[in-house]
Amino acid sequence: MTRTQRTKYESTHRMIVPRWFRRRMVLILRVAAISMLLPMLGCTERGQVRMSNEELSGTYVTQFALGKEQLSLLPDKTYVQVFSSPTRKFTNRGSWRTSNGFFEGTVVQLERAYISEDSSDSAVKYGYLRLIVHRENGKVRLARNEAADWYYEPSK
Repeated sequence: MTRTQRTKYESTHRMIVPRWFRRRMVLILRVAAISMLLPMLGCTERGQVRMSNEELSGTYVTQFALGKEQLSLLPDKTYVQVFSSPTRKFTNRGSWRTSNGFFEGTVVQLERAYISEDSSDSAVKYGYLRLIVHRENGKVRLARNEAADWYYEPSK
């Protein structure tokens, strides 16, 4: 087959695409794939994140309507919960553990945590408290109630 015959055959059976066009299309497809995968890898600045137990250890503070709570996550997997308000003051101790869900961030679970609302006539209630780990502007936050925008912030 001569060159003219081959070109004639190829033009009737297959479209010839210039090499520069193929390279550009491959580049465009790669950029599109990377831009779709980055949000799933947790590369965003705000939202749920995965963190190690060592990174989570520290002291966090949150405000109630009538009081304040300080939560210290210790490296030995125990915690100290200090609650203070005009009507009550107390300290609670327990253990904590973490878990990571598929495509989710880290969750800290406090066992035997103080979970009562602050009111002088309510009985003290204990239970499991689930805190979802977030990062916002480089700062770790533990979500007690995301819908109410209620977070434990790192102590200064």
